[in-house]
Amino acid sequence: MKILDFLFNRNKGSDKQYELVEYQLDDKTFRQGIRLLNSKYDGVIVTIDPMVKLDPQEDQLKLSFGFTVEANPNSIEIDKDELHPIVGNIIVELIENDYT
Repeated sequence: MKILDFLFNRNKGSDKQYELVEYQLDDKTFRQGIRLLNSKYDGVIVTIDPMVKLDPQEDQLKLSFGFTVEANPNSIEIDKDELHPIVGNIIVELIENDYT
């Protein structure tokens, strides 16, 4: 799988926890993902599967998500229960950065 940097350059020694990347699925298909950095899951790339639900009783939208591990170049053992809140925190940060 060929990985192209999309928004940020990877900086070893940086305190960044993630970077947004674009990777190539085939000759014509690209997908955006999140590469995790500086943690147990360094180098792992995930894509997000967001789900928005309306709670009619509370008249609120609820955002939940699933994720898919797209690349694991260092063959790290993935614990999805442990990884889920890490990815969730990144999603919150991305949303906050877009709306503040």
